[in-house]
Amino acid sequence: MKDLLRRVKRKSLRILRNLIYHNYHYRPSGIYSIEKGVGRPLPLEGIHSTEVYPHYRIRVQMPEEFYQAQSEAYIADPPSPTLPNTLEIETDYRVVAIPNGRLYADNTTMAAVILPNNQLLAEVAYQTSKGKGEVDPLQNPIFRLKYYKQPKKLKGVVFNLLSGGGCTDNFAHWLVDVLPMIHLVEKAGYLDRVDWFVLPAQTLHYQRDSMKLLGIPPEKIIVGEEQTHLQADILLATTFPRGMNSQLIPNWVAEFHQERFITPETTQNSPYPKRIYINRRDGNFRKVLNEGEVEKLLAKYGFESFKLSSLPFTEMIRLFANAEAIVSPTGAGMTNLFYCQPGTPVLEICPSGHVHAFYINIAQSAGLRYDYLICQSNQTKRNQTKEEASNENILVDLEQLENKIKDLLPMITRSRRAM
Repeated sequence: MKDLLRRVKRKSLRILRNLIYHNYHYRPSGIYSIEKGVGRPLPLEGIHSTEVYPHYRIRVQMPEEFYQAQSEAYIADPPSPTLPNTLEIETDYRVVAIPNGRLYADNTTMAAVILPNNQLLAEVAYQTSKGKGEVDPLQNPIFRLKYYKQPKKLKGVVFNLLSGGGCTDNFAHWLVDVLPMIHLVEKAGYLDRVDWFVLPAQTLHYQRDSMKLLGIPPEKIIVGEEQTHLQADILLATTFPRGMNSQLIPNWVAEFHQERFITPETTQNSPYPKRIYINRRDGNFRKVLNEGEVEKLLAKYGFESFKLSSLPFTEMIRLFANAEAIVSPTGAGMTNLFYCQPGTPVLEICPSGHVHAFYINIAQSAGLRYDYLICQSNQTKRNQTKEEASNENILVDLEQLENKIKDLLPMITRSRRAM
């Protein structure tokens, strides 16, 4: 009931902000881009832009069949100009510290970082448009608002970690889009100076647990949904880990997860089996229609089935860190591949309309041995949206799956020798 009331309130406020003029002077007068020099130049003393990973190249190479099978709704990145079956993009990762900076956000479609001269800063602005994913900063929804709340002024250093609505309740977005920004701020030398962390949410166990593991106390956390307009003595904002209008994950994200979350406690005395299958019984969509038969077949080869939603965050890390082989349908739980030992073989089971580079990207960045099985679905249709593609159920071809498992077994042996 509380969630329903919160959603109704949030929707009502969005409607109000688009109809009634109030504090209109808080509307940004334009945008400024550090990289392109668009808009009025930064005129203010004390603003610092620290390059953490300048000209960082992200490259994901795929088998030809997988590359050709990618779902149109998910292809957001350009092909490599030199390598076949490869997506490639270059991003400048930076941290910007803004005296008297403002943050205006709705925790869903936008997070607008605003300079004291009332310009929106392009490199650290988050914005989406329904059905289009990320869009250009000029299309940030803040430019369509008429109603602006008075900003709440906060003393000290405020760090913005808002990254859109998916991060409020989606495990994959939390691990890929939120937590890695902490690494950028740490690399820039600001982390120990942060007084307030503005986060999308703190309602789910993995959100609270990950903050605890990173040493961030709850009294320093501000939930973005509760404070939509802030002004800070110093506002910190970073490039988004997947860059602007990109789906690709840089290798430094995997390195961050391994350095900060893999400990002796997670790799010793594990109570879990070595061969694991991640089932979809806790999912509301993308069901494996013949999951019982899949589990029975996999059990012949020593695989045990797990429902990840029943595990605390630390136990998910332990499960993956000690696995010698993983089989899983496409789903957010596969983001835990960050915690696998290098060389671990992994098999992703994809519905035909939901083939994308997200998990092969993670597997490559973590140094894993990746394979895939594309399963045909009678739900697939042309020009379907991301949501339609994401909701496809999976009917696994058991003969093809068994052949893939037989191919996987020698990899397990090689992986053991390498450890």
